Amino acid sequence: MKDGQRHSFNVSDVARIEFDMGAQVNPAAPPSPAPPAVASPAPGTAAPFLTNFTSGKQLSCQVRASATKAWDCRIKVSSYSPGTGAFTGQIDWPGLGSIHVIQGTIQGNTLRFREVSVIRRGAANLNSTYEFTIGATGATGTWHDPANNPPSGSAVINNK
Repeated sequence: MKDGQRHSFNVSDVARIEFDMGAQVNPAAPPSPAPPAVASPAPGTAAPFLTNFTSGKQLSCQVRASATKAWDCRIKVSSYSPGTGAFTGQIDWPGLGSIHVIQGTIQGNTLRFREVSVIRRGAANLNSTYEFTIGATGATGTWHDPANNPPSGSAVINNK
């Protein structure tokens, strides 16, 4: 046998193995897999909300700790990267006198963000996290504030 010749073996008519004696083996590690693509929402389901949310339009929102304890808010995205789903913006808490910077991601029909820094200090806490399911008329989900008691509840962002 000489290098560069193709050889075939039959193993009990079950498998066939072919190899090229002259083939070069690449000692380099296999390439890293590409990062997963950001999935788009199902057609027509979240497009109206996402268009408004990512366009910089100010949208109304509300978080609830209980049936009797709720805070109104306004949210506005200032930058959005469709390729990664990453966004930054701000959340305004008029009743608490606070405005915070938010950072988050949109993946499929899920929107997540966290309050990361203060624009105007008031009574709202930093580091609250939010997770929403996006629909055509808004987003509904939950919030978690590690510094508050109760520390979590429901949340909604309206498409207006």
